Amino acid sequence: MTQTVTNGDPSYAGPLAGVSLGLPVIHVLDERVAEQSDSETYLSEIGVMLDALESDLLVEVTRASESE
Repeated sequence: MTQTVTNGDPSYAGPLAGVSLGLPVIHVLDERVAEQSDSETYLSEIGVMLDALESDLLVEVTRASESE
Protein backbone atom coordinates (compact mmCIF):
# COMPACT_ATOMS: atom_id res chain seq x y z
CA MET A 1 0.00 0.00 0.00
CA THR A 2 2.80 2.42 0.83
CA GLN A 3 4.30 2.03 -2.60
CA THR A 4 0.93 2.46 -4.30
CA VAL A 5 0.10 5.82 -2.71
CA THR A 6 3.61 7.21 -3.03
CA ASN A 7 4.90 5.85 -6.36
CA GLY A 8 1.81 4.43 -8.08
CA ASP A 9 0.50 0.89 -8.45
CA PRO A 10 3.56 -1.37 -8.74
CA SER A 11 1.52 -4.12 -10.43
CA TYR A 12 0.44 -1.75 -13.22
CA ALA A 13 -2.99 -3.38 -12.98
CA GLY A 14 -5.08 -0.59 -11.51
CA PRO A 15 -5.99 3.02 -12.18
CA LEU A 16 -2.91 4.23 -10.27
CA ALA A 17 -0.50 2.35 -12.53
CA GLY A 18 2.57 4.54 -12.79
CA VAL A 19 0.79 7.51 -11.20
CA SER A 20 2.89 8.94 -8.39
CA LEU A 21 0.63 10.56 -5.81
CA GLY A 22 3.54 11.52 -3.57
CA LEU A 23 1.43 11.12 -0.43
CA PRO A 24 3.25 10.80 2.88
CA VAL A 25 2.71 7.44 4.56
CA ILE A 26 3.07 6.61 8.24
CA HIS A 27 2.36 3.20 9.78
CA VAL A 28 -0.27 3.12 12.50
CA LEU A 29 2.22 1.27 14.74
CA ASP A 30 4.73 4.13 14.47
CA GLU A 31 5.20 5.91 17.79
CA ARG A 32 4.54 9.21 15.98
CA VAL A 33 0.92 8.09 15.54
CA ALA A 34 0.68 7.03 19.18
CA GLU A 35 2.04 10.41 20.31
CA GLN A 36 -0.71 12.24 18.42
CA SER A 37 -3.51 9.94 19.57
CA ASP A 38 -5.53 9.63 22.71
CA SER A 39 -3.46 7.06 24.62
CA GLU A 40 -6.44 5.11 25.98
CA THR A 41 -8.07 4.81 22.55
CA TYR A 42 -4.77 3.97 20.84
CA LEU A 43 -4.00 1.18 23.29
CA SER A 44 -7.51 -0.28 23.13
CA GLU A 45 -7.65 -0.24 19.32
CA ILE A 46 -4.02 -0.72 18.29
CA GLY A 47 -2.22 -1.94 21.41
CA VAL A 48 -2.76 -5.65 20.81
CA MET A 49 -1.08 -5.34 17.40
CA LEU A 50 2.05 -3.92 19.03
CA ASP A 51 2.68 -7.32 20.60
CA ALA A 52 1.24 -9.52 17.86
CA LEU A 53 3.05 -8.01 14.87
CA GLU A 54 6.69 -7.26 14.18
CA SER A 55 5.97 -3.59 14.76
CA ASP A 56 9.61 -2.44 14.66
CA LEU A 57 10.13 -4.05 11.26
CA LEU A 58 6.87 -2.64 9.85
CA VAL A 59 7.74 0.86 11.02
CA GLU A 60 11.29 0.54 9.68
CA VAL A 61 10.07 -0.49 6.22
CA THR A 62 7.49 2.28 6.14
CA ARG A 63 10.02 4.90 7.24
CA ALA A 64 12.44 3.70 4.56
CA SER A 65 9.80 4.53 1.95
CA GLU A 66 9.65 8.11 3.29
CA SER A 67 13.15 8.78 2.04
CA GLU A 68 12.58 7.32 -1.44
